[in-house]
Amino acid sequence: VNVIRRPQLSLEPLFTNGHKPLRLSQVDVYRTLTQHGYHLGPQFQLIKSISSKGKDCEAIVEWSGNMITFLDALFKLVIFLYLGPKSKILEINGFTRLTIDVPHFCEISAGTEVHVRYNCRTNILYCDGLRLEGPILSSKEKKPTSSESLMWKSVVFVPYKENILELEEFLNVSIQLVAEEALACWTNRVADFVSVEVRDVSSKHFFISTHLQNLLKSLPLVSSRLQIKCLQKAKEDLKQHKGKTHLLIGKYEILSHLAASLQNARNTFYMT
Repeated sequence: VNVIRRPQLSLEPLFTNGHKPLRLSQVDVYRTLTQHGYHLGPQFQLIKSISSKGKDCEAIVEWSGNMITFLDALFKLVIFLYLGPKSKILEINGFTRLTIDVPHFCEISAGTEVHVRYNCRTNILYCDGLRLEGPILSSKEKKPTSSESLMWKSVVFVPYKENILELEEFLNVSIQLVAEEALACWTNRVADFVSVEVRDVSSKHFFISTHLQNLLKSLPLVSSRLQIKCLQKAKEDLKQHKGKTHLLIGKYEILSHLAASLQNARNTFYMT
C-alpha cells in the first residue's frame, strides 16, 4: 500500500521587493468573470481576493466544506489569470496531476480561508493539502444569444374563496380555461400546458398544488407538469419559455407582481 504523505507546503511571502502588489477583491474578480460569461451562484463564489496578476499570484479561497465547489473556485482562479477577449470562453478540460490530502480538508472547518499560490511559469497551483499540476486550458467562441421581447397574449384571474367556491370546482374552472387555450393549438389531441405554483420566500406548503396534481392525473386529454418556484425563478423561467401556456397558482399579491413584471410576455397565463 502506497501512503501519500501530506504535502508540506510553506507559502512564503510572495512579495519581497517592497512594491505594493495589485490586489483584486471578490467583487472585482466575479464582476470580471461575469462580464466574460461566467455566471456563478453564491455557493461557487469562493475566491475572496487575488494578489498580483502576473507570473505568480497568491489568492485567498474559502473552504466551504465541499470539494467540488472548492476545486471549481481553483479552476476559475486559473481561468481568471488567462482571460482574453470577451468573445471567447475559457475552460479547463484536463490536468496532468491532482494530489489531495483528504484528511487535511476533513480537519479544517467550513469557512476557513485557504491561501493558494499559482505559478504561471510552471503551471502549478498549490495550497496546504492540495497540488494541481498542469491544468489544460482550451478556448472557444461564445455562442451568440438572441433575445426577443415578450408580450402578453392574455391573462385571466380566477379568485378562490373557501366560503363561495369548493376547491375542486375552483381547480376545474382553472384547468378548463387553460386547457381550452392549449387545445386551440391542438397538435397531439392533448392539452399541453405548464402548471406553476409561485411562492414568496416566506411561503410554506401551498395545499392547492397537491389537489391540483391529483386532479390533473385523473383528467383525459390533459398533459401538464406541476412545478413549484419562487417569484424570482418564475420570472426568469417564464421569459425563456415563449409560446407556452401556463397555469400559475399563488397569492394574489404575488401573481399581480408577476403580471406587472411580465407584461411584455407572448405567453398565455392563467393565474389562480
